[in-house]
This record gives sequence, C-alpha cells and structure tokens, in this order.
Amino acid sequence: MQRILTLFLTVLVVGSMVASPAMAAPSDDLDFSDDKTPDPYIEWDTVTVATHDAANMSGPTSYYNDNGEPDSLNASLNSSLDEQVGVRYDKIDATAYGVFPRADSQTSPRGVSAVDDAADWTKDVSGSAGTASITDADGSTAGSVPAVQFSTSSQTSGDISTFTYSNFTSLDDAEKRVPLVGMNVDSLESGAEVQVRFEESDGDYVVATASESADATADTTITTGANNGLIWQEKVENMPVQGTGDGQMASVDSITVAIVDANAQVTVFGLDTARKSPVDLGETMEDTDGDGELEETTIQETTSGGVIGLTEMSSLPSMFDSATIYDLEVYGVQHRMSDLTAEEDYSVEFSDAENYAYPRMLEYNARLTPPSAIDLTYSGGELKAHQGLISDRYKTVEMAEGVSDTAFENITSWTAVSDQYTSANTTHTLDKTIQVGQSYAIHAVIVLQNDDESDMKAKSIGAGGGGGFWSGGSAVGSFVNGIIASIAGIAATLGIISRKGS
Repeated sequence: MQRILTLFLTVLVVGSMVASPAMAAPSDDLDFSDDKTPDPYIEWDTVTVATHDAANMSGPTSYYNDNGEPDSLNASLNSSLDEQVGVRYDKIDATAYGVFPRADSQTSPRGVSAVDDAADWTKDVSGSAGTASITDADGSTAGSVPAVQFSTSSQTSGDISTFTYSNFTSLDDAEKRVPLVGMNVDSLESGAEVQVRFEESDGDYVVATASESADATADTTITTGANNGLIWQEKVENMPVQGTGDGQMASVDSITVAIVDANAQVTVFGLDTARKSPVDLGETMEDTDGDGELEETTIQETTSGGVIGLTEMSSLPSMFDSATIYDLEVYGVQHRMSDLTAEEDYSVEFSDAENYAYPRMLEYNARLTPPSAIDLTYSGGELKAHQGLISDRYKTVEMAEGVSDTAFENITSWTAVSDQYTSANTTHTLDKTIQVGQSYAIHAVIVLQNDDESDMKAKSIGAGGGGGFWSGGSAVGSFVNGIIASIAGIAATLGIISRKGS
C-alpha cells in the first residue's frame, strides 16, 4: 500500500511540473468551427487606431494603450468583408516619402529631403501681381509627417508663382524615370491650376496638374479638386514634353511647383523623381470593368484622395514596413465569445436535459466588453449572434448590459431576446446601441441531440466530456493520464495492486 501511495504522489508531482494549465478559453470546451456552436460577438463598422507603429506592432488591431505601450485588441476581423483596413496616404509617416534626393546624388554635404525643409526651395513671384509663400508643414496632415506647403493669394488670370527645388545631381535617363508626387490640395479656386513640373535645364519639362478643368482620366492629372492623401506617379516616357528646349527629356535637373491663373494651397508630403518603376501602394477592390463586379486591384495612384480601403493591411508596400500610420481605420472588428480568456467572463456546461424532450442541453454565459483607450475610436457597434439550430431548441436566450463586476448567477437585469431566434443559419442583431467600456452579457440554454453535442464540443474533450484523472482534454492531460495508466499496469504486473480473489 505504501508503494501505491508513493507511485500516486509521484504522478501528482509530475503532473504539477508539466501540466501547469494554460490560460483558459471557451475553445477548451467548444468547437467554434462548427456552425451549430454559439459564438455571440460585438462587431464594429470601424475602429480607428490613432497611432499604429508598424515597426513595433503587428496586425491592424495593434495600438498604443493608455500607458503608452504597444498593445493589441483581443479581437477577430470579419473575414467576409472585401476591405480589412483603410488608410489615408498623407497620414503615413514614412521615410520613403522624403528619401529624394538620395544620398548618392546629393550636391549638399548635409542630408537633405525635398519635403523636409522649405529653405531648400526657391520662390519666384515675378510673374504674379499677388503674393506667395512656402512653409514647413510638418504635422499639418497628422502626427509628424514631414511636408512643405505652397500657397498664393490675390492672383488672377495670367498670374504665375513658382517654387523650385534643384538641390540634387542631374538625373539622366529621364524617360525611364517614374516621378511620384504625394500631395494634399488644400484649396483650389475656380480657374486655378497647380502644376508639378519635372524639368530639364534646356527648358523642356513634363508636368502633372491639379485643376477643376483637368481630364480626370489623363495620366498627367493629379486631381480635379481639393483632395487629400493624393498619390500620383507616371513614367516620363508616357508624358508629353513641353517647354522651350529640343523636345526631348534627356535629364531631370529641377522640380517646380507652379500655381497659375488663380489661388491655391497645396501640401506636398512625398516627392521623388529618381525611381525607374512605380510603387505598388496596396490592394483594393474596384469595379474596373463597369459591370458592377468588384475585383482586387493594385493601387498605384489615389487621384480621388481620402481614405483608401485595402483588402488587407499586409498589401501595403515594404517602404511602409517601419512607418507610423495615423488614424488607421480597421473594419469589422469583432469581440467574440471565442476570443475570451478570463474565466469570470464565460461559462460552458453540457448536462442532461431532464425537463425537455431532448437528451442533452448546453447552458452558457459570455461577457463581452469592448475596451476603451485614448488611441481607439469606435463607430457602428452591434451585438450579434448566429443561430445554428432550429428555433425551438433555444429555450432561453437573454442579455444584460452594464454587468462588468457582477457574477453571472447574480445578474438580475436579464432581457429576453429568444424571440429573435426565428430561423436557423441566420445572424441576429440583439443590440444596436453598444457603448465602449460597457459590458454585455449573454445567457442561453439550448437543447441538443447527442450528435449536436458531439459537433459542438472541442474535439480534444470528446462527446463524453473528457474522462480520466486529469480533466480538460488537453495534450498535457492526456500525457499525465497515460503516465497513470502505465504505472497502474506496471503495479498490477508487480502484484502491487490486489486482484479480486487473490
């Protein structure tokens, strides 16, 4: 008997060493991949993340918490949506926007950037009866995104103000270059035209324009009105050569922003003329054929500006891998029962359905609490639940609000919502007035056939509810139970455990 006790204690010690339980979760009990399994959730149309630091964060639901530390929502994304996130390209603080002129082509011994210092630009208002200004505009769009701003006032038809940047070594192979402009058109008077010229020293240039009268479909049009987050790029070879030179672009020697005929204000946050290939900015869904069908499309320009929806955040180019994205919009964020980790926020119990004409029943509770944070803004929240069985199976479905500190058995403010469970394989909206930081509890009793229970249960547990010395159905539990069985077999072989009749 003493040896039996010694073996048993040994097993307990081994179990305590290797079977420290992981953080509990509803998935320990339920198979959420099965359509019958309840998984109530709160879904938001949009969660806006004020500051997403791509260098220190992963995934679109990462953000800075109120302690200033990187954190992530314990949430899922609605995989059925065409677009996962939305970005405004002027709200991306990326080194790549200001890399021109590159170090190997600079004439200045100091590091320079075409969008980082207004002092590197020259202004000429000799052709205008009005006035013009150029200023550093760092942070004018969001965060600390470097930018320069050009503006005019009191200009009329025939007036022109120019702002020129030439602090770089002449770029040959001009026709192979693909200039890029990142710009906000802050204001654009009727009749005004903003020109961004890529110039050769002999007087030739190619130009991209922003004006109300521009052809929106032309390769050389940046935009046709006031817009933000604009990205334009085009190969010089595809642009008509203008100016007073020989009609051939052999090199790019300077860049000029000209405001003509009326007044405008533009903020340039990205500028490059050294590239020989366009930048793919991400993947979006567009009706490219006009047939009403959306297709995944690679973005190279954003001439309509504003927030651009992307199919997934990972489609952003590598030049943004270490960027800070301000006001990142994340769509279809879901706080699900299956995402819960705190044991006080859920309970799951299968039992005999003694009072119903079914053999088994499932009773569960779930508490969903969208976390509040200074860096997070939520909009369009709804509490939803999928009905996976016919209506008469749902004997009780009820919800309660504002119960963050109340144990489920002590909640008295339940409101019945079972009347919404009218059809199997449908999703119901139980509450459309979700508030951030508020807790929403769901309680349900669902009667089951035996095979329903088998389908709903986490497969590591099994339909019989586990079994063995170590419950829970974990790999560690199976390991410990195996040790027990092996020791019992050895003990029986050695005659330690008595046999009936011996």
